[in-house]
Amino acid sequence: MKLIKKSHNFFIREKRLPTYGEIMRGFNIKKNKVPLPTFVQLEPTTKCNLNCVMCTRSTMNPKRLNQDLSLEKFQYILKEIPTIKKIKLQGMGEPLLNKEIFKITQFGKKKNIKFTTTINGTLINSDNIDLILENFQEIVISLDAANKEDYLQIRRVDLFDKVVENIKSIVKRKKELNINSRIILNSVVSHLNYQEVPLIVDLGKNCEVDSISFVEVENWKTPLEQDYEGERKFIQQSRKFKKEIQKIILEHKEKKIIEIQYLFSDQRKNKCFWPFYYCFITVDGFVTPCCIRMDPEIFNFGNIFEEPFKEIWNGIKYQKFRETMIKNLSNPICDNCPD
Repeated sequence: MKLIKKSHNFFIREKRLPTYGEIMRGFNIKKNKVPLPTFVQLEPTTKCNLNCVMCTRSTMNPKRLNQDLSLEKFQYILKEIPTIKKIKLQGMGEPLLNKEIFKITQFGKKKNIKFTTTINGTLINSDNIDLILENFQEIVISLDAANKEDYLQIRRVDLFDKVVENIKSIVKRKKELNINSRIILNSVVSHLNYQEVPLIVDLGKNCEVDSISFVEVENWKTPLEQDYEGERKFIQQSRKFKKEIQKIILEHKEKKIIEIQYLFSDQRKNKCFWPFYYCFITVDGFVTPCCIRMDPEIFNFGNIFEEPFKEIWNGIKYQKFRETMIKNLSNPICDNCPD
């Protein structure tokens, strides 16, 4: 009965039958060799109009900065991965800075691909608001503060009021167009800001967003990187407040004032599904383990613009990587995730 219900829900939600890979995902079947993915996260740009204190973009190789994914390269990726059903356009930059972003989504939609994205909310305007709603099934707006002072400290620009106004505008326009796209606020929570959770919930409610997503702070660095220990100390400090953070978020989730999603900070290696069913592709074509371990200069499986994706996806390097997840073998990329 459970299988029938899951299959029915999938069909209602996606308007199609699941692929073999999606069935494997549903049963949590993990193998060294797997079908091509139906979900891919693509980095649309490495340009950004902000300089947030926690962003690792500042440490990127300058040669990789300020690049955009072109429509031509996007079309090539679709030829290489014909199984794609859903794409998230998000990486180390602000997606709306890519001037071909809507050409990319409109081309993909003709092939029945669904799109989601995460944006910082500063660039929503009357020229693009309809296109954002029409092209993205889910629009996540990153907002880690509930007041101007904290926003300024994090984002380093005084744009809090503008972002809040933009959120209200896109929610209002969504209602006018009668579009089903979901508007979600995303907030990273640590020991420094968890007491603001009630204020963020109130802000989301007042803006009438569909949902709020709280994510406990994660370490995007690995032991292979020099600044790993510095980041890890901050994470360890935040984990001391884990019970308090979980309590305050779950209390508001149970109140059901607004839909709340919550990503715990539990160790993920044995549960992680990314290497088996999903992948991340950088703006310049490198295939990396996931949306957290996305730096190709630290680790990558190959470049989709240099070799066939099917050879990358089930190549020896990917197979050995998957084996470390299946058998819980040493893997410095994932052993400590998300800490």
